Amino acid sequence: MEYKALLIFCFILLYRDSKGASCPHGWTSHAFSCYVFIEDLLIDFTESTSFCNRIQGKLVEIESEDENNFIRNYLLHNTTHTQNFWIGGTDAVFENEWRWMSTLEKMGFTDWSPTQPDNYMSHQDCAMFFLSDNYHWNDHYCDVKAGYICEREIEEGSSVIG
Repeated sequence: MEYKALLIFCFILLYRDSKGASCPHGWTSHAFSCYVFIEDLLIDFTESTSFCNRIQGKLVEIESEDENNFIRNYLLHNTTHTQNFWIGGTDAVFENEWRWMSTLEKMGFTDWSPTQPDNYMSHQDCAMFFLSDNYHWNDHYCDVKAGYICEREIEEGSSVIG
């Protein structure tokens, strides 16, 4: 009896795993996340955070060099090269203590442009991929309108799309 139960359990796991995981339509997958790159609706940092939340995501929180390279490569080869892009980092709570907005965890990995973050004129508290610096990170004024990148976990379901 235990043997049959084990076989059924294994079959269910194999069936579920064979279905794979997917991203919603229009999102791009990498590793265990889905990303959507928005460059046509320019909004500020707070609005972009809210927008990402409304679509069951968050402003992207980059946790590794691999993830950062994937996003930079995407921006360099799949966008119009006319916009900066918000990411989910801020030091608005404590100056020069950069944290991810959704968790308030300190940033582990960073990819600041040379001389950044510089808090120019004492009011740059939000992080973005900066076009002028080949999409390395820059701190900027949070009320600047820019593109943005939302991230969410890959969903269980059919094959990976994108």
